[in-house]
This record gives sequence, structure tokens and C-alpha cells, in this order.
Amino acid sequence: MARKYINFLQNLPGIPELTLDKLMGDYYDAVFFKNEKELAQTLSVLKRVVPKIVSGLPEK
Repeated sequence: MARKYINFLQNLPGIPELTLDKLMGDYYDAVFFKNEKELAQTLSVLKRVVPKIVSGLPEK
């Protein structure tokens, strides 16, 4: 089920209004599939863009 949700988020159109949703798809993909490099990169971007949201996300 998680893979289906992640695919949905990652395949959203590339419009500015959906950028955060696409980044969250990348975040969950990295968390569920234990991709440490992608997780670090995605968290770095999210921390700059939406620090209050990221503070509540697990890093592993």
C-alpha cells in the first residue's frame, strides 16, 4: 500500500503547487526503502523549505 501512495506522490505533475507533495513522496520512498543518501538529500531540502513540518518527521 505504501508503494502505491509513494508512486502517486512521485508522479504528480511538476507544478509549483505540488512540489511539497512530490518531495514528501521522495521522503517516504527513502524511509520505506532505507535509502540513506536520498533521505539525507530530501530532508536537507525539506528543512530549508518547511522546517516546522520536518521537525515532526522521523529521520529513520
